[in-house]
Amino acid sequence: MTVLDKMPANESEVNENGVPFSNLALRYGLILAAVGIIGSVLQFMTNMKWIQWITTIVNIAILIYAVREHQRHDLGGFISFGRVFSFTMAANAISGAVGSIFNYVYVNFINPNVMEDIIAQIRSESERNNTPEEAVQMAVDYTTWMFTSVGGIGVMFMVVLIFGAIISVILAAILKRSRPLFS
Repeated sequence: MTVLDKMPANESEVNENGVPFSNLALRYGLILAAVGIIGSVLQFMTNMKWIQWITTIVNIAILIYAVREHQRHDLGGFISFGRVFSFTMAANAISGAVGSIFNYVYVNFINPNVMEDIIAQIRSESERNNTPEEAVQMAVDYTTWMFTSVGGIGVMFMVVLIFGAIISVILAAILKRSRPLFS
């Protein structure tokens, strides 16, 4: 039995607080993580920075689809700003946790040589920009810490949450659909 089967005859009577979204957020969070992991591996393999932008655009499209699915199938066509924000943040948190752990495992166990490529890329870009050696070394040390330490997992997760919050606020402002005051 789905939420729609239990829905009152008048769709405007659906109380979104009584409709859980945890399973849907988990499903879409794992889909976002899979897209992010594929994007990360492709970027690690090719050193093409634009892949992260394509991954971000695809993930935003997935979030929009997920919100619309939740709105249509579970909430009778309406969804509040807070519900969009909560739902997308939950999916982003799941994606961020899975993606951060994957990056740690990938760099430390699956392909430890990728750190050499990342460091070489940092040094190459720094040379082109005439960056002082102290700043280059600081960037190398920080990047190494981010990808190879457990503390780096936490920082990566927090960055995903901050970026996810920004995207969630924007999506909530765009996708919210309030019930009319008078029907």
